[in-house]
Amino acid sequence: MGFSQVPCAILVSFLDAVLSVRSRGWLAGSLRSLTIAALLVLVPGTSLFAQTQVAQGRTIYITADGHADDPGNRACSSCHFTGLPPSTTQAAEGAGSAHPQAANNLQLILNAFGTGGLMTGYLGSPALDPANAAVRDRAFKLALYIGQYKAPLFKVAQPTTDTALAMTVRSGVSGAKDVYSRIQDDGTGGAAQDSGGLVISNTTTNASTVSAAQVAGSATVAYNLSYTSVAGFTGSDSFRLTVVNPSGSAFQTIPVTVFGVTSGATAAGAKGITYTTGSPLYQITSNDTLASFSASVVSPSAAALTSLGSLSVDASGRIIGELTAAPGTYTVRVVANIKAATVGAANAGDVTRDVTLTVAGITSATAASYTQNLAISPYQITSNVAINAGSFTLSSVPPGLAFSTTTGQITGTPSTSGAFPVTVGASTASGAISQVLTITVASAGPPTISTTPALPASPTVAGTVGTLFATTQINATNPPITAGSYIATGLAATGLSLDANTGQISGTPTASGDFALTLGATNSSGPGTQNITIRINPNAVPAITATPALAASPTVTGTVGLAITPDQAPVARITASATTVPSGTTVTLDASASTVMFGTISKYQFDFGDGSVPVVTSSPTASHTYN
Repeated sequence: MGFSQVPCAILVSFLDAVLSVRSRGWLAGSLRSLTIAALLVLVPGTSLFAQTQVAQGRTIYITADGHADDPGNRACSSCHFTGLPPSTTQAAEGAGSAHPQAANNLQLILNAFGTGGLMTGYLGSPALDPANAAVRDRAFKLALYIGQYKAPLFKVAQPTTDTALAMTVRSGVSGAKDVYSRIQDDGTGGAAQDSGGLVISNTTTNASTVSAAQVAGSATVAYNLSYTSVAGFTGSDSFRLTVVNPSGSAFQTIPVTVFGVTSGATAAGAKGITYTTGSPLYQITSNDTLASFSASVVSPSAAALTSLGSLSVDASGRIIGELTAAPGTYTVRVVANIKAATVGAANAGDVTRDVTLTVAGITSATAASYTQNLAISPYQITSNVAINAGSFTLSSVPPGLAFSTTTGQITGTPSTSGAFPVTVGASTASGAISQVLTITVASAGPPTISTTPALPASPTVAGTVGTLFATTQINATNPPITAGSYIATGLAATGLSLDANTGQISGTPTASGDFALTLGATNSSGPGTQNITIRINPNAVPAITATPALAASPTVTGTVGLAITPDQAPVARITASATTVPSGTTVTLDASASTVMFGTISKYQFDFGDGSVPVVTSSPTASHTYN
């Protein structure tokens, strides 16, 4: 049975015997320790508070009754130092007293009344149970109280810095460290007083808050230091901790290493660029060599990093991939996960830094609409960042327009209608930027038709049967002209041909006469046409014969070929619509140019020379189809 379990009646009898001894020698020291043991058993436990452990120790030492049967009803202090508080001298007790060595020395008190302890052996009493929580807690409070009568001491004294006091924390996040274990607890130094026992000083502007607190435990106390750096700070810092009690003070410098994100708060990229490990968009770095990295977008709205493109963060903290976000400013939150191996499990976790990312790009319109043949308002290439001088680019210039690499302006008068997708670009400090621009030119209307060379209208001769026709181009304004839309209605009768894709008329005429043509072409606004009659000459004068042959004399001998008024000398002038008459060809003979000196021509007789019956008619023209 441990001493803490001895019934009170037995303990009282035991103390009665011991207290009858009044020696002031070594026995007095033993008696003092025994009194402490009695108090450890008899004094009720009290609640644990950070700032009251010393006060509770004082109650045990000074004001609590040591022995109910003692006529003087004396406490510990009644037999030690003749009623005075603990002292660092032995004058009041005589040589040999070890009582002051109990200052902040729990183990000394437990040893004195433990198995084989001085008082246990001398009194023959059961040993205190050092594992009993209540016994240990009361003994610890006594040690703290006695420790008020010796100045505190650090285990490593200035000017040497105790590396065991060093703190490792995350940037901007509170980190804590208990430094009580670095205070002497062997009786050579005291403990902090309840109130104002831990004093912080010599802080720097790198620290946001630094504090210290005594936190009571069962048979222990924590001297908890708390340090929070200003946001974004990383690296080395320090402050001073002073431990204070009524007997004096001691201080030490507390080194602090702050771990976090060490890379910058700005980044720049260009839309459309693919970033690689050799040339990342941004490199997250940390002074924790074990840190892992990640990133996300927090503004203009919270989103994954992939909202800016096919971006990712590799194991080395590089942001790589294609940046496709619209030009503008974004806030990217980069994260370094500080590892427990660096700062301890209690202080491990994420440290973030908000990085302002500027995405460079073309900000001018992606579409421009104009009208064919009308001068445009200049289109200006613009960007959200500065553009390097003379670096504007345009992949192709639509017909009729002009582009300046110096000003970045598109100007001019579009000559061709349609849609023209082009790429505008420029060079910036963040890299090359570009954007597709669709220029739409509305048609000015259906095409106006002309020819080159100009086709002469009848009766001007345009060509001759059997002679190569001068290649003639049908011109159509307001391009583009619909492919295959060129026409020349009526042209086939001449023997000429038309290329419907190019608008060229070519070939060799095979028929003579006047031919009514309709030339035309079509664009997006519809068809345009021109009507013209062209004349094709025969390649020889028609050979005129009469059967029987007409006499050279003006004397009329008969009516062969022509019926004429007597006494007249007619002159026959005949033209033929064709000189080459393949089977199925209809030929018209025209004798309207024939003349007679006196009178008028009343009848015409036409012999077509193919054995057909001659035609006699009052009309100067007659048509015949050759079989």
